[in-house]
Amino acid sequence: MNKREKRFIQNEREAFFTSKVLAHYLCKKVVEEFEGDLAKATFLEPSAGRGVLVDSFIEIVSSKTGQSSEEIQKRCTLFEIDTADSKVLRKKYPQATVRNEDFLLHDVQDFYDICIMNPPWGRPRISNADFYERYNEKIRGKCAKTKEKIYNTFFEESNLSAPLEEWRASKKKKYATYKSLFLGCYCFEAYFFKKVLYCLKHRGMAGMLSGDSTLTDSKSTTIREKLYKHLRYVFRFHNELRLFEDVGNCAQYIMSIFGGGTNTQFTLVDNLFHPKTIESCALETKEAPYPGTKNRMGNWELHGHPHRLIKVDETFLKEISVFTGCENPWHSPLPTIHGTPEKELFSKLAVFPKLQETNFSYYRSIDESSAPKKGLITRSPGKRHREEMVLTGPNLFVGNPSNKEPNEGCKTNVDFTLTNLQKIEEDFLPRTVYRLTEEGKNSKEYLKEVPWAKKGDSEEERVHNYRFRVAARRMLATTGARTLSSAIIPPKITHVNAIISISFQKHQQLILTQSLFNSLLLDFVIRSLGSTLFASTINILPTIPLSCSSNPLVQALAARTLRLNCISNHYAPLYKEIMKSWGDGVRAIDLKNLYQNQMKSCFITETLQDSSKPCSYDQLPNKWDASVPLRKFEDREQALCETDALVAILFGIEKETLLNLYQAQFAVLQKNNQDFPKQIPKEGKHHFPRYKVLKAAYEAFKNYQIKHGIEEILTTLHKIS
Repeated sequence: MNKREKRFIQNEREAFFTSKVLAHYLCKKVVEEFEGDLAKATFLEPSAGRGVLVDSFIEIVSSKTGQSSEEIQKRCTLFEIDTADSKVLRKKYPQATVRNEDFLLHDVQDFYDICIMNPPWGRPRISNADFYERYNEKIRGKCAKTKEKIYNTFFEESNLSAPLEEWRASKKKKYATYKSLFLGCYCFEAYFFKKVLYCLKHRGMAGMLSGDSTLTDSKSTTIREKLYKHLRYVFRFHNELRLFEDVGNCAQYIMSIFGGGTNTQFTLVDNLFHPKTIESCALETKEAPYPGTKNRMGNWELHGHPHRLIKVDETFLKEISVFTGCENPWHSPLPTIHGTPEKELFSKLAVFPKLQETNFSYYRSIDESSAPKKGLITRSPGKRHREEMVLTGPNLFVGNPSNKEPNEGCKTNVDFTLTNLQKIEEDFLPRTVYRLTEEGKNSKEYLKEVPWAKKGDSEEERVHNYRFRVAARRMLATTGARTLSSAIIPPKITHVNAIISISFQKHQQLILTQSLFNSLLLDFVIRSLGSTLFASTINILPTIPLSCSSNPLVQALAARTLRLNCISNHYAPLYKEIMKSWGDGVRAIDLKNLYQNQMKSCFITETLQDSSKPCSYDQLPNKWDASVPLRKFEDREQALCETDALVAILFGIEKETLLNLYQAQFAVLQKNNQDFPKQIPKEGKHHFPRYKVLKAAYEAFKNYQIKHGIEEILTTLHKIS
């Protein structure tokens, strides 16, 4: 098959051919799970292609039963829609039953013991409209009872012909070429799953390779419930090692093993790159490398680990549904769960109050596409007054409201330079790409009011953009060093709709929210849920309620957030208000420069020789001055480590869980810091010993908590309730 033929098949049929490695493991696992007589088992392949899965099945069954290939072929039924591939199958397996038909349209009369398949990936599209036409022709002339049986058994109850008829009636050419317009509710694999389940014997077993949409897609809730209740195993892969040659290395896919009978729980192994990891999970000891991480050489770690085997049952799905917003736990998509520590973390965080229980308002502000046409903003990269500033995504990072600034003549989002916070003035404002015009300042987009505004309130109280806000990038960087990039921005500064800003009725809640947004724990929750849009996850994120704000550790957490975000005197009102409320707690705990000894153990850098130091926490002034903000990279990174430690302690998370989370989920962050286990950093390159500082900070805060008898948040909430 040449490249042109391959590309045609992939575009038109969503067909991606199985590698021998995946085919062998899938068949091996299904055969191991099958409890019947393998020597008599009937076999079904509903999308056989050119027989890669069939080859593996025959090889494995032959090795276990001693039967010849011809004997096994006699019990095999193979469907293939492509005529050329069907001819190849008939020549290759002369004793098998080969049908050159669409399996979804075939009126199956037989029941099978084993089914193994790699159905087409993706949804039926306009380019696959013949799928619906053939389906309608297939049921035309059938009695009403047969039609109902086909619809209810093979597909969902909704009438799939309705969208097709609507498309035909419109007769608009744009629909015929707009390939992303979906006609069906589900992906192809969902249809194949339902029909295979229908023709699978009660004690039969099936294995399926498919895209991961069935586990994650918001439209697949009903089919997901049926899948969960029949699953035995589900393995989720990244295509980093290109086991699927014709799919990009960023693609994800799943290998699912399910049976004809229902099941109360299944085993999940997530974040895989190769089947050898699964095979060694039960064999490796707890001292094995933590799973799925990159080692210090940057190569993917493929060793197994007992923690990889996650048991998913209704109880855990109920806990997950808190974060997914599904009323029925069986409809919940599966987040990425790397191991049992992460599963326990989800279980613990599920019981905490959520952000939707606080009084907040979020807003996307200025539309970057339409606002220039309306004259609300103009593109002119440079310095400007606060009332004219329009922030874009690169301006923000974790706890940093001025991470990058646009270069002169900036034309793209990569034409930015990192801000050197050690050289900024007290009244510093970052350069921005856009300037807000006078018309923009008076527009409804800029002057939107908060929902709690009352008659008689001042503009500063009523207008969303006139308040201190948490600003976050709308698109989540699920594969970057950090997923959630957010910081506190001053009043009057606005932003484009690539950023979401969140305002709160009380500034104390704003500080606590940004504190959690800075932490690895919340970052992990967001990236595990798999959403790429921040707005879809805001409501269900855990939060620290104001009723716990008297906790000294909560106030120490607020101190780190203030010093990270309040980089200029434009934050003076916010700083003054928080210090007035929590001054004693904010000043209570200072861990000095934890990073210095750890850094010196590797080498002495020029940065460490810098004599400039911020004031200690116990010397923080009541009013903002230049000693308040943390400007040096090492000081800011330590504050983030202390934030991670404080949040973990307040939420009852063990030290080992936090450290494992950092190593397992934040490989890019480790790479950026040259902080892989046992790695000796290279002189002259960026380095921060985050793991050691994180560990030391946790131990110090934990000792403080024990010494002073400070409660965790959940304990306080139980007492209040």
